[in-house]
Amino acid sequence: MNAMVGAVLLAQVWSVFPEQPTIGDTVVFEREVVVADPTARLRLGPLPASPSIEPLARPEVISGAGGFVARYVVAFFETGEHTVVMPELELVYPNGRVETRGGGSALVTVSSVLPEGDSLPPPRTSREPIPRDVFRASPAVLLLTGVLVLSVGWGVLRRKPRRRPAWASADTDVGVEDIPIPRWIAAGEPRAVATVSMHRMREHIQTYVPQAEPSLDLRAWLRTVEDRSEWPLRELADVMRALERASYAPAIPSDVIALADETQVLLQAIDEAETAPAPEPDPEPAVEE
Repeated sequence: MNAMVGAVLLAQVWSVFPEQPTIGDTVVFEREVVVADPTARLRLGPLPASPSIEPLARPEVISGAGGFVARYVVAFFETGEHTVVMPELELVYPNGRVETRGGGSALVTVSSVLPEGDSLPPPRTSREPIPRDVFRASPAVLLLTGVLVLSVGWGVLRRKPRRRPAWASADTDVGVEDIPIPRWIAAGEPRAVATVSMHRMREHIQTYVPQAEPSLDLRAWLRTVEDRSEWPLRELADVMRALERASYAPAIPSDVIALADETQVLLQAIDEAETAPAPEPDPEPAVEE
């Protein structure tokens, strides 16, 4: 009878916070240890882990007026009533004497956070099989066919014969004033063709516009001829910019030949615009007296 009463008293000396914890809550065990000698030290042993309990921190000793407060912080992962056997307490005195006190046990009732009974919804009935989408190859075939047709059409337009000047189809025995484009292109010098074509255009324009010196940069050179409204100024600017790019960067030989052809066509158009007779002014209406 005395042994049963002692066990209950040891269990009651441990305080539990909160009093009614649930699964996963942080639970604190505390016990006051009265010591007559204030110079003594309290040493706590670790609380072993188990499938139902997990220590969250090291045991902590808090000094008080009449002794110490032992503290353990744990968490429970099983519901029901748990009797936790606590480690023994050791009091170490300055003279080296060690006093061991029984740890006793702590009673904890852990409840579940889920309602009683089955908390899962009932299973749903099986759904009908999802029909597969029918794959049709006709859109992809039509798209591929359209791309091929556009590519072939663009290639045909690019290879469409352009109006070539007479000197472009001449053989290698050309005059000094003409540009031997076929020979230079065959020698791998498209930039030289672009440079000579641009210089020839500048010299020819200077015969009509003296201030358009060949040494001017392209932007300033175009400003000198902007008042020639009878000239194809837009085409002239596009061709001169393209020739300038081709003279400093690698270019496709066929593109350079096309630029040289356009240069010759523009020269002929400018000559025709300059040699065309000026329009006669409209006669003034006679004034009746």
